Amino acid sequence: MGHAHHHPHLKADHALVRRSALYSILVSISLILIKGLGWLLTGSIAMQAALLDSIQDFVTSSINFVAIRHAQQPADAEHRFGHGKLESIASLVQALIIVITGLYVLYEAIEHCIHPHPLPYSWIAVATICLSTFIGYLLVRYQQKVITQTGSIAVAGDSAHYRADIIINIGVLFSLCVATFSDFWFLDPIIGITIAVYILYAAYELIVEAMGILMDQELSPEMHEKIITIIKNEPNVYGFHDFKSRSSGDTAFVQFHLELDGNMPLREAHRISDSLERKIMALFKSVEVTIHQDPRELYSHEHP
Repeated sequence: MGHAHHHPHLKADHALVRRSALYSILVSISLILIKGLGWLLTGSIAMQAALLDSIQDFVTSSINFVAIRHAQQPADAEHRFGHGKLESIASLVQALIIVITGLYVLYEAIEHCIHPHPLPYSWIAVATICLSTFIGYLLVRYQQKVITQTGSIAVAGDSAHYRADIIINIGVLFSLCVATFSDFWFLDPIIGITIAVYILYAAYELIVEAMGILMDQELSPEMHEKIITIIKNEPNVYGFHDFKSRSSGDTAFVQFHLELDGNMPLREAHRISDSLERKIMALFKSVEVTIHQDPRELYSHEHP
């Protein structure tokens, strides 16, 4: 027997995740315009790196927006387990784009160390960076709320970019100010290298998480323990085996074989399974639980 169970808040969560994805597209467009203007007026390499970062944000936010809409579609005849993995595929594509950007920034920064360029200071560059930082900060705060409420991996991936963006802006601002008032021209490329390393590390973390879900990684050990405790504490259950779990998008899948008294009436066996399902479902926003009942006489051994 197996039932799908969806939390009543899931619809509201889906709307929140979609709205968050739309906001991040709008923010990335405005940041491209602001930083593009700043770069054209100053020709600063730090501004160019920041602009590139925002263009990449726009691309990934757009991929995200499309992927989230598809991932949230309910299961259909061709995709019985839903479309949740699309979110993870999108995260993977994002991570690859981030890697390319990170390597480019690294290349530019090293190039600058070898051939130093004086940095033109301009209040326009400083103003554009300050404005970008403020807009990014507002978006990240909103995204954190959405992540806390929905646990969406796609929004978390998106938020990682904008957090990186804020750090990049602060670095650019710092190098612009220092270069103006001193001869520390090499600070610009050093900050560039730091930014690149940060970007690459963020990409690495995204890849690890997305691959885990795509490879049907088990649920977290904490969740595992909670479910196993529930099964062990259920009266009249002698044991269980073949326990499997995975997650896809915002839905978890749990299945196992339950060892019950072989002479127990079917109605009673059904009642026990139902009770277990309800308790496991209470742990998740959206979960599918599949339980197969076995007579314990076949399994006199202790379960894992």
